Parts: sequence; C-alpha cells; structure tokens
Amino acid sequence: MIRWNKRGTEEASLSFIVGVIIAILLSSTIFLVVIQWYQTTTKAEQSFDALVDIIATIEDKEKGSMAFSLPNNDILVSFQNGQDHPEEGDCDEVVDVPTSCGTVPCICLCSTKFSEYEDACTKNSVECYAFTEQKEYVFSDAVCDGGSLYREGTSNGIFTLFYEKEGNTIKFCEGSCEKPAS
Repeated sequence: MIRWNKRGTEEASLSFIVGVIIAILLSSTIFLVVIQWYQTTTKAEQSFDALVDIIATIEDKEKGSMAFSLPNNDILVSFQNGQDHPEEGDCDEVVDVPTSCGTVPCICLCSTKFSEYEDACTKNSVECYAFTEQKEYVFSDAVCDGGSLYREGTSNGIFTLFYEKEGNTIKFCEGSCEKPAS
C-alpha cells in the first residue's frame, strides 16, 4: 500500500532511491577490487613470461634491463639441477624446489601470501619455467652475493631487473651489471 505524506509524495520512494545508491556504490567497490587484483596478477605473469623469453633468446655478452612487476607477497626465484634454493648472502630464505622444475635450471614466480617461504613454490607456485633446452644455464644474482636468483616483491609492485649473459651464466644485478672500475 502506498502512503502519501502531507506534501503528496511517496515515503517509500526516498528509501528506495537511497537503497539503490548504496547498492551501486557497494557493487562498484567490489568490481574495482576484483579488477585491481586481476591486473596485479596478470602484470606479474606477463613480466615473468617476458623474462623467460629474454633468457631463452639472450646471446652471449648481451646486457639489458626490464621493468618487472612483482607484488609484495610474491617472489621470483631460480633453482639449479633440482636443488632447493639455499640461503645465500642477503637471500636468507630457503625455498623448496617444485617438482615441475625437474633436474634442469628453472625459474618460478611464487606467492608467499598463504605459506612460509620454504613452501612458496611447492604450494603456491604461480608459474614456473624449466629450461630443458638450456640445461647448462646457471643463474647468478648480485643481491645474493652471486648465488641463485631470488627477489621479493616490492611495496610498489615494480622494479627494474638488470641482466647479462656471460657464457652459460645469466647474471641478475641491482642497478647495472657493469663491473666497477678498479
């Protein structure tokens, strides 16, 4: 039943309009959160795919850099010959090698959001790539004092990854892979 107030308008229409506005605002907020999560996830995967392409096609003595998207709770890590990633230099986290890497050089994009670092790639692997055609590759990271590649996501989600190939070694560096002048 419609009730009219003294001015001759419906009381129900005002509360209906307020309800519709609240529903639209709530739906918009949920939609934006889902879009933000999707974009963050796909940017990291796109960066990972671009890095794999670079590693697979890099020539000896070639150097370069790329913008790499890596959200705060993700890690980029390499494994050698089916071995767990050891504690090395400033890289003080042991990470278990996932079975998808087998016994060849491998890099993985993993999430630490719901697990310890040790299990990040065995329980929450976002993506891994085993270099079956480049079995002789060795990954080296200046951040880890020359040990295997290990990078944690940054608070802003993006950083510059510098790389260089010397023989069978793919080096990753902070700033530049240039050797300091002696």
